[in-house]
Amino acid sequence: MALILNKSLYLSLVATYAMSDLRKISSRFVLFFIFFLGFWVLKAQNNYSVDSLLQIVNDAQKSKLDRINTYNLLAERLMNQQPAQALEYAQMALEIAEKENLNTEKAKAYQHIATIFRKQGDYPKAMENFLKAQSIYEQLKDIKQLAAVYNSIGTIFQLQSKDKEALEFYQKALQNAESVKDEAELAKIYNNIGNIYFNENKNNEALNYYNQALKINQKLKKYAIAAENLSNIGSVYMFSEQLEKAINFYEQALELHRKSNNLEGEAAIMYFMSGVYLRKEEVKKAKEYAQQSLRIADSLNIKVYIRDALERLSDLYAKEADFQNAFYYFKLHSQYKDSITNEYTATNITRLQFGYELEKKQAQIDLLDKDRQFNSFLQYGMLAGLSFVAIFIFILYNNYQKQRRQSIEVMEANLMIQLKNDLLTEQKEIIERKKQDIDSSILYAKRIQDAMLPYENTIAQYIPDYFIFLRPRDVVSGDFYWFTVTEPEATYAINPDIGGKPSIFKGFSSEKYVIAAVDCTGHGIPGAFMSMIGHSLLTEIVNEQKITEPDRILNVLHLDVRKNLKQAEQQNYDGMDLAICTIDPEAKILKYAGGHNPLIYIQNGQLFEVKADKFGIGGYQTGLERIFTKHTIDISIPTTCYIFSDGYQDQFGGKEGKKFMKKRMFELFLKIHHLPMQEQKEIIEKNFNEWSGEYAQVDDVLMIGFKF
Repeated sequence: MALILNKSLYLSLVATYAMSDLRKISSRFVLFFIFFLGFWVLKAQNNYSVDSLLQIVNDAQKSKLDRINTYNLLAERLMNQQPAQALEYAQMALEIAEKENLNTEKAKAYQHIATIFRKQGDYPKAMENFLKAQSIYEQLKDIKQLAAVYNSIGTIFQLQSKDKEALEFYQKALQNAESVKDEAELAKIYNNIGNIYFNENKNNEALNYYNQALKINQKLKKYAIAAENLSNIGSVYMFSEQLEKAINFYEQALELHRKSNNLEGEAAIMYFMSGVYLRKEEVKKAKEYAQQSLRIADSLNIKVYIRDALERLSDLYAKEADFQNAFYYFKLHSQYKDSITNEYTATNITRLQFGYELEKKQAQIDLLDKDRQFNSFLQYGMLAGLSFVAIFIFILYNNYQKQRRQSIEVMEANLMIQLKNDLLTEQKEIIERKKQDIDSSILYAKRIQDAMLPYENTIAQYIPDYFIFLRPRDVVSGDFYWFTVTEPEATYAINPDIGGKPSIFKGFSSEKYVIAAVDCTGHGIPGAFMSMIGHSLLTEIVNEQKITEPDRILNVLHLDVRKNLKQAEQQNYDGMDLAICTIDPEAKILKYAGGHNPLIYIQNGQLFEVKADKFGIGGYQTGLERIFTKHTIDISIPTTCYIFSDGYQDQFGGKEGKKFMKKRMFELFLKIHHLPMQEQKEIIEKNFNEWSGEYAQVDDVLMIGFKF
């Protein structure tokens, strides 16, 4: 798969992995593997090889019952190594059993078909076939087989994170297995109940049930199923951070799986081992185990195993900073995840379960109908001459039928409501997960943007009395402030003896401070992208090109924005408004230039507004060249300055819900300018909050104040 990734996509992927919860990801996978390991082992007495079984089904002398049982045995034997072939044999057994009306054999075939579909992640088809088997066993009153079916249905519900429904079926299975003293089935049920406690992080309870299951399987010499119990115990120790114990139990389980040629079990253990070594920070070893798990799962076409092995590999490659492979495996994981856990799966399982209950109710109603018809027949025979009694009974019967139809309609309506509620709940969870991912990415972007801004203690070294009030409308901002100190440069006087060229060294120029308040087009994510461009260009113009005059800075910045955004060729009108000041502390001079955003300064109690040019940086431009104007201000007397974006003055609020406006803002400046700058910031922020009241913030807000 060829993938072309940009840098921002890499960063988003890394942020997602950095904030993921390892236990949440891994424990969900552990539960999937725990369930899929169940019901795969053959019964001890079935020691025929696959070849000998195939000879039986090809023997024309064999009875149809023998052939059905052999097909079922082949399906059971091959479902862990060749699931597609196993499904064919189970369907052959079902076809013959249906023709011969052999219910027990038919139910077994349904069980095998359901188990294969469950292993492949097709839960609706699995549930459909388990319910068919359940219906037959209920008719036959086969308590032992019902326990197995109830247990299987419970696993499907738990795989759908419906632990409450799963536990109900496990309890039914437990009751049936205990009544017939079926120790083998009890072991499976104990194992599954242990899974529920494991999912709820109740490790001691989970270990208790797993050990009960292990004890029974060792007693019955069912070592292949005992491997499952060992791997479950290993998982408990893994999530308890007892990693060496976990490795010990996993290795015991792996040895038993290999002896039994259980490839599915091997895939599970390989994944678990990768999780242990991931926790031990041995990434290379963790990756080797995850790749082995993926290779085996892919050969068996077990989508759930493939999905989670891909997720693990994506995580491991991200840890190695191999972002191309990390994203490659992440995309594959998403495809498998979508194919397994879509809304069709969840809603169809619910529909199948409710449909089965509805059929049972209908059967009960039909039975009542037959009893009523029989009673009516006797009454008609005894009271043939009493026509009014017949009419009365007929009316009662019609009323009953009407009530029955109404009951069914109510039941169907309730079913549809339940299905819709389930669908809405699932959609809500999907939206919440996507929102959480987006929020995580935006918070990561905010950290990058915050790191871009100059440290305020750096500014304080050169301008001790200042404040910066920055409040983004969203998490990230289109407004940003920028500050730098220029390096002193050598200066030369003109030497008349060599043609009037500046060649006589005079000394070094004084360092200058350059400070800007910038308002980019838009806010939120689009504004944040523009702020990154603006910050980068200002740094290049002033620090690398050594341009310090504010009007020249803006002239070059305008051309660079248009060039970088290809605004001459494309209909892209993004840009920025700003006010920028260059301060010469030695000469006591401040030089200002601005696009749309003015400079306000106060001297001797009088407020002055230095108006900006009526065009900004970048954006739409006619044929005329933009030349920004430079203004020079003497700051040899005490001077208080303010530069800002338009967010503060444009904020709606007050009793009438109007904008704050420039005039009111200038009056506020004049009222507080004599106070220390940090105290001014507190007043400005408090005033903004009180003015906004219940009105939402309409734009990013940036205001910078400083005095000399």
